Amino acid sequence: MNLPPFFKEDLNNLVIPENTPIGTPVFKLVGIDPEKSRLRYGIMGTDKLTVDERTGVVTIAKSIDREVRIRTEQ
Repeated sequence: MNLPPFFKEDLNNLVIPENTPIGTPVFKLVGIDPEKSRLRYGIMGTDKLTVDERTGVVTIAKSIDREVRIRTEQ
């Protein structure tokens, strides 16, 4: 039986201040695989964050400017 990996915590409720500098680590994903296989991390749905596929460290990749986002969504 192959059980899927799971996260101890996720970043769904993570609040990142708008003035956080690019390159700042803001979270560390910690996944657990029941079979003890090595995990590789990734992130989808944003170009503002990036994740190190081996360590799970999430960093700011682009400036977080909520006013720009609001204007482009209207």
